[in-house]
Amino acid sequence: MGVAADAGLRLSSGGVERAAELVAAFWDSPLAGDPEIGSALREEQFFFLQGDVTVHGVMDLLYQGEQSWRIADYKSNSLGSRTPAEVAESYHMQAAVYCLAALKAGAPAVRMELLFLEKPREPVVFEYRQEDRQHLESLLDGALAGIKESSFPAHVGPACGDCGVEGFCRAMDPALTGGRIGDRQGDPSSRGGV
Repeated sequence: MGVAADAGLRLSSGGVERAAELVAAFWDSPLAGDPEIGSALREEQFFFLQGDVTVHGVMDLLYQGEQSWRIADYKSNSLGSRTPAEVAESYHMQAAVYCLAALKAGAPAVRMELLFLEKPREPVVFEYRQEDRQHLESLLDGALAGIKESSFPAHVGPACGDCGVEGFCRAMDPALTGGRIGDRQGDPSSRGGV
């Protein structure tokens, strides 16, 4: 069967329908008609050292051209009333890390497209060149400093309204609930959500 089935996880009929719609949405995207896609690597893992930290990730699609590399990352987020660009703000660090990985691997330039499958014709694009490497490394160093200090603050914002785990974030961070651990104020089930 599969990993999910082996773990006893099942999609509802609505979940299956949504999954099929999202998979089919790719064919409506600008990437689908691009001739380079046929030679792209799929689920391409990367590793690199940043100081004393090993950084690892998996690129959904990677095309390694002579002049530029191209990365595509599929997003199945529920956009709600937000645009892909608004939701992409929370993926800036992911884009920085993936692009940095490509630049460290020798890409002269890199273009990363976040493909939100609810709006596949509106990819959000990040582009960097070798000259941007130091800037990207600084961004990553800042994020890693928080991890090294065991600082993992929840970031509650506009994206939380459509997130199925918002209540968990609020429950885990007393600052978000006025010090009341377990406050269900942000729990989707308390507002008739997911």
